[in-house]
Amino acid sequence: MKRVACKSYWWILAIFFCQLSAQEPSSINIVGTDLFRGDIAERITSLCKPLGVHTKWSGSQKARQLIEAGKADLVIISSKSRDDIPKVSGMLQLPISYRISRVFVSKDNPISEISIDQLRAVFGIRAERRLARWGGLGLAGDWKQRGIEPMVVQRYTSFSREIFEHHVLPADRLQSSVKVFPDEQALANAFQKNPGSIGVFASLHADAFGKSIPIVSKGGEPFGATPENLFFGDYSLQMPFFILFPESRIQALAPTLRVLYSAEVAQAIFQAGMAPVPDSFRVAKLKEIGL
Repeated sequence: MKRVACKSYWWILAIFFCQLSAQEPSSINIVGTDLFRGDIAERITSLCKPLGVHTKWSGSQKARQLIEAGKADLVIISSKSRDDIPKVSGMLQLPISYRISRVFVSKDNPISEISIDQLRAVFGIRAERRLARWGGLGLAGDWKQRGIEPMVVQRYTSFSREIFEHHVLPADRLQSSVKVFPDEQALANAFQKNPGSIGVFASLHADAFGKSIPIVSKGGEPFGATPENLFFGDYSLQMPFFILFPESRIQALAPTLRVLYSAEVAQAIFQAGMAPVPDSFRVAKLKEIGL
């Protein structure tokens, strides 16, 4: 009788712990782009920790491999452009932020817009014609004969050059007249000393000393780097970041998605020098997927 009672006792305990573990929420694994490391990653990790979410910032390529293999619940991935965003069967995508490259001229420069082909003629070596003076871009008067002074930063600094070259100079390279600086501060210092400068910046604060030029789209309409134009893809010089997750797990991931689309994360993205998805569009996207 004692052995039967003992066995019954252990069976009751086993059932109890099974029920308890079934009630506990399973952990969620986020794998993200290494370009979020630092303040953005720390903010996301901190906000998601109470939800039982584990984060790892292994890079976009690794993140995509893990989500496709079913070894990650949600990933945050960067892409060279909107056209390069991978389409994965059964997965939904939500934009979260953008790195941008902006073209600046001096505030006194009367130019109001510029096309990709014109930028290629100023910066690249393989354009059908090369533009060395502002008159070639339609400027008159004293500006007509003024020389164009193109400027960029070294690679692997702010990503402004990488984004610019991907969209403007595919299968091309910079011409010898382009001045290259070690970082954006050095570029800014030189830029402000030359009224004929045209510089490529990532900084969201370059408006303090220069004028950002809208980029003409394929349809012929100029677009500036506003949050709305980034979201709709009208401004072309961008590197998008997006959330990728299984459509079948929307409800289980709902609390995590709300954190990723929170004002706190958006603020961390902005403070890191990137452009977050605007508040109203984040609300609309969550409603669109039933949240």
